Amino acid sequence: MSNMPTDLGTLQSQGELALQNAQSHEMDAHRSLVGEALRLVAQRGGDAQQITQQAGAGNTEPAAMNAAQLVSTTLQLARKHPEIVQEVAGRFPQALPILNTVVGGTQQNEGAGLDSLLGAVVGQ
Repeated sequence: MSNMPTDLGTLQSQGELALQNAQSHEMDAHRSLVGEALRLVAQRGGDAQQITQQAGAGNTEPAAMNAAQLVSTTLQLARKHPEIVQEVAGRFPQALPILNTVVGGTQQNEGAGLDSLLGAVVGQ
């Protein structure tokens, strides 16, 4: 994991680029992943609205988020609820290339982003 970025600004930029370059089914899967993670946060007593507000998104509906808001929400989820992101990630395999890029991995090594989730994002 030698080229893994560790600052949130770099992760944000790389995530936005990944979303811009993603195929539509990957984007849809990532939106579904974020939506499911936000639902689980709320079901488990967390504040999904606070996460999206801190991410700069106006609501908790990923379909209404632009790329920057979606990436920022993903980063907030990874930082505050990494266990939920990891749990949900397995349900949306088509979202893994985007997720791994957002949390600091590479598309060539899909496990790197999730494995480094706690170290790279939570440690910020």
